Amino acid sequence: MNSARTLADRFRTQRTDRIRVDGVEVLSMTELSVTEDDSVEIVIEDFRDDVEQSLHVRAKKADLQITDHVAAFDEPYEFDESIISTSITLVADQARRIEFGLVPDEPELDDVDVDVDVDDTEPRSVTKPARPVTLQVWNSWLIGDAEHAWTGNSGVVVEELDVPDGADARLRLWCSDGLGDPQFDDLVVVITIGPKA
Repeated sequence: MNSARTLADRFRTQRTDRIRVDGVEVLSMTELSVTEDDSVEIVIEDFRDDVEQSLHVRAKKADLQITDHVAAFDEPYEFDESIISTSITLVADQARRIEFGLVPDEPELDDVDVDVDVDDTEPRSVTKPARPVTLQVWNSWLIGDAEHAWTGNSGVVVEELDVPDGADARLRLWCSDGLGDPQFDDLVVVITIGPKA
């Protein structure tokens, strides 16, 4: 790879969010398809500790509500489960694990009684399928007081993992911050998606 052209340059000039580097697909961010009935768990596996690393999750057409977490420090930490937001940021040296559910933008009825008048069929209850939601996931890093993303050699490699019982999907994100040459172990997280308990 031409070291004068960064990953960000290649994303921009090729007008794409995915490129190939040494035969591996690299994304500027990844999008995950979930439903409002899913729960998402993110575990920080490893991170570069000389530069603050973070992972961002933003939902389209839904809000996120934290349901469980494990902090990176031993001091008691309380969070307000009533906080609902369209995005969550996990700072690698502050959080080890977080779990969240999705809250639809607009409340919807789960069951709707429908009168069907064809061939004297009895009215029946119809369950609406869970609405799909897109989660956008990307990494960032802090230099001084300034947060950076999508610059330099920033990118994400997605590795599909074996899916544990009861889950729908599991993957590992290998993230490179934009500093220096691409290093896809600057931040490593595992994301597991499955039905709410």
